[in-house]
Amino acid sequence: MQKGQRILEEFCAYAKEQGVKECFSVQRDGDLEEVLKEYNDQIRLAIAGLKGGGKKNKIGIHTEELVRALNVPILLVNSAFKEIKSVMMAYDGSNLAKKAIEQAIKRPIFKEAKRYIVNVSKDEKASCELLAQVSQIFKEANLNVQTQHLSGEITQALFDFGEQNDIDLLIMGAYSHHWLKSILFGSLTNDILTKAKKPLLLIR
Repeated sequence: MQKGQRILEEFCAYAKEQGVKECFSVQRDGDLEEVLKEYNDQIRLAIAGLKGGGKKNKIGIHTEELVRALNVPILLVNSAFKEIKSVMMAYDGSNLAKKAIEQAIKRPIFKEAKRYIVNVSKDEKASCELLAQVSQIFKEANLNVQTQHLSGEITQALFDFGEQNDIDLLIMGAYSHHWLKSILFGSLTNDILTKAKKPLLLIR
C-alpha cells in the first residue's frame, strides 16, 4: 500500500511540473475491473501501458480489464512520450467506426493534430466513395481531414502508411462479443495491438 501511494504521489508531482493544474490520485483494493466501473462516468480518457509482464507481443491482462470495464476512449502507450502531431483513423464503415468518427468530431482529444482517415480494401471505387462520405462529415464540422485508400493486407497496409506519413497515433475500434478474455478483441484489433510500435487510441 505504501509503495503504491508513493508511486501515485510521485506521478501527481510530475504531472503538476508538466503544467497539469489538478491531479487526484486514488488507491483501492479489490478487482480492477469492478473498481474501474465505479469511475466510468468520471473519466473522459483512460491511459494504460499496452504490453504486459515484459512478454513480447503479449497484451497485458490489465489492458483487457480496462477495455472491458470502461466505455470511454483508451490510450494505449507502448513507447516513450512524443507530442501527438498527426493521427490516423482506420475506417471501414462499421457502426463502431462511425462511433469513432462521431467522437472525433464531438469530443476531439487531439484538436491540433493533423488527421488522416484511411480505408483498406480491394475495391478502390467503393473505398473512395466511403472515404468521400467521411470527408464530407468532417467538412460540415469545419474540421480538416485527409483521406486515403489503401490496398493489401490490412495490418501491414496501416503500419506502412503510418511510417510513410510519420503518424504519431493510430485510432481504431475495439469490441468484445463475449466475456471470455481469449476473444475479447476481434482478430484484426488483436493483430494490430500486438504488433503496433506507436500508441493506439481504442474507441469503445
